[in-house]
Amino acid sequence: MQSVGYGEEVTTRTVYLVAEDDTRTGAPDRSRGRALRRWFNPRRHRGGRIILCPLRYDPAECDLVLARLEGRGGVRAVNGQPIRATKVRGTQFVAFAPLPFEPWENVLWVDPGVREVQLYPAFRDRSRVDAALLLGDMPCRLLDIAGETFPSPAVPRRPPSEASPLAFIMRSFNEASGSAFRNTFHACYDLTQRTYRLNSWVWCSAAAVRALLSEWSRTGDRSVYQMAVIVGDALRERQLTTGPNAGGVEVRWDLDASRGDSYGIVRWLAPNDTAFIASEAFLPLYDATGETAYLEAARRAATWISEKGMHRSGRLLVGCDAATERWDDSWLYVDSMFVAGLFAGLAVRDRDGPWQEVLRSTLDDAVRRFSLLNGLFAKTWCSSVELDTVKWARGQAWALLGLLCAYEAVPTERWQARAIECADVLLCLQNRNGSWYYIMDDAGSGECAKATSILAYNLTRLFKVTGSSAYRQAAERALDWCQLHIYDGDDSCARGAITSHTTEGCIVGARNVNCGFLYSAAYYLMARYELADREPRPPGPMVALARGREGRPDEE
Repeated sequence: MQSVGYGEEVTTRTVYLVAEDDTRTGAPDRSRGRALRRWFNPRRHRGGRIILCPLRYDPAECDLVLARLEGRGGVRAVNGQPIRATKVRGTQFVAFAPLPFEPWENVLWVDPGVREVQLYPAFRDRSRVDAALLLGDMPCRLLDIAGETFPSPAVPRRPPSEASPLAFIMRSFNEASGSAFRNTFHACYDLTQRTYRLNSWVWCSAAAVRALLSEWSRTGDRSVYQMAVIVGDALRERQLTTGPNAGGVEVRWDLDASRGDSYGIVRWLAPNDTAFIASEAFLPLYDATGETAYLEAARRAATWISEKGMHRSGRLLVGCDAATERWDDSWLYVDSMFVAGLFAGLAVRDRDGPWQEVLRSTLDDAVRRFSLLNGLFAKTWCSSVELDTVKWARGQAWALLGLLCAYEAVPTERWQARAIECADVLLCLQNRNGSWYYIMDDAGSGECAKATSILAYNLTRLFKVTGSSAYRQAAERALDWCQLHIYDGDDSCARGAITSHTTEGCIVGARNVNCGFLYSAAYYLMARYELADREPRPPGPMVALARGREGRPDEE
């Protein structure tokens, strides 16, 4: 028995859609009636229950999938998103997206009463045609390979048995030749369904690039350096060089049926995640390689954000739909605060630029916008409603990341004071075992590996800024918890991942599952590196402040 989607306890079987080799050209028109009767013949159905169906097909030809269900119930969700399927002669149209989401990531949930699912591909140029004309075009057979998984696109760069976060990062490299996100990292591994997810969330790869470069600087391991360069170059190639959004990066593809394309997919050009890529990948690669192309890529990203993705007040816009070039300005996540890392990094490396003033503008706006009376930060700001007060652990982690990057580059007392205020509340909310819950005052939400690893990294940095041993001890407890949750089981792809089961799960596409996140491993490694040097460093200016004054902490 296994828990999948929506909490039912069901027995799962996985099937793949495989085209018959001798029928790829399609059947003649006169055979469509016979084909229809053949596919709808009840004797083809042998019973059993199929709950989720990763699909294998030719994305160049297949536009959508027709699903015929035997038994009671229907399609409940696709990739975790509820759908309203259209029924045509007993068949449901189910819109899978061949390109935006990898074939091994497409998952169909059906009601437990469904005994069997028959799946049929439809051609892009026939997607509006009656189902009777489609079913004969590409006869296929279903292969029941329960217990197996789609061949992994990851190529292990270290022994598969090695259960270390570094090995998990290296193993998460996406080398699939047909992938739209080749040469980046899979953002997440779903241990419940034993599959990679969030391949399109390329912004997460940036944290891994920084972690790999940190590893290389300490060990001289050339393989991790080469991997960092490969992924960094792939991220740089995704940066737009022409048009109104030149400098932006297509950072992720999200499911949103209300605003996306025919599959409900929005391709985001987002200021926050573009800044994350630039600060966590481009700037570290510039430092490591000396190649000015990375610095120029970071400058282009920062220019695009400051000119296109930000109000004069400093408030960021959520993002731009790459297909329609329409901006969303109605809400904002607290993770927008890590944009400060890019402007802080450029303030250090590019002193003649406007980056100090942009840094002050955007970070001060975010602090005012997201601050709560309890010392924490709100998860979301919306133009039409009040701030939420949920104690979201990872939101505090991203806020601290921005504040500390800014303070270390341009020492400013109010930023340090705000970081300390938030951190002191976090110490009170930390669990005895070192973790934080996904929702920090809700044990039922689950212990969050994502937040715990990032908070460990930030608290270590705060210890070095303040010298307070309380932050170091909290970081050590968090890292101990992470160490105990490093997976070393029989799933070779997951070995080395820091795993946890939360209500959030994989963020999108698969809720309430056990997963290992790429950036959890990355920040765990970087926190360990930071703790290796236990001595606090005295605060001091890293750049010349505005008007040419050598830096002293800002007393505003």
